[in-house]
Amino acid sequence: MKKIFMLCLVTLSLFADFSRDSSGIVTDKITKLEWQDNEVSAIMNWKSAINYCESLTLGKHSDWRLPNINELNSIIDDTKSSPAVDTVVFHNVIANYYWSSTTMMYNPKYDNPVYALYIDFDNAVDGAYDKSYGNGHYARCVRLGR
Repeated sequence: MKKIFMLCLVTLSLFADFSRDSSGIVTDKITKLEWQDNEVSAIMNWKSAINYCESLTLGKHSDWRLPNINELNSIIDDTKSSPAVDTVVFHNVIANYYWSSTTMMYNPKYDNPVYALYIDFDNAVDGAYDKSYGNGHYARCVRLGR
C-alpha cells in the first residue's frame, strides 16, 4: 500500500511542474519557460523554423523564438515514446524531429555552421542535421514567461 501511495505522489509531482492555459500555452513552473502547444507546425527547414517562431503571436505575446537544445530537452520525458513528452500537458505533438536554435560546425574549415541540433520526439534521441534540409523538421516555439 505504501508503494502505491508513493508512486501516486511521485506521479503527481511530475505533473505539477507544468500548467496549460486555454490559448495553448504550456508553462514550465520551474524554468518559467512558456511553450507553444496550440497547433503542430508544418515541416520546415531550420531558417523557416526560426522565422516561424519569431513571427508567432500567441496568447497576446509576440516574443516567441526557437528554443536552444537544452530548453527543448527540458520538456522531453525519456520514459515515454511516440511521443517522448507528457501528452497530458502537451496535446499537439508529432512523434518526429523538432529543430533547436543550437548550431554546430561539422567541419571547422567552414565559417558558417551548417548543422543545427534537433530532438526526435518519437524516442527522445537528439542529433544534428543540415539546416537547409528541404523536407525539414517541426518547430516548437518558446518564450520566457513572467
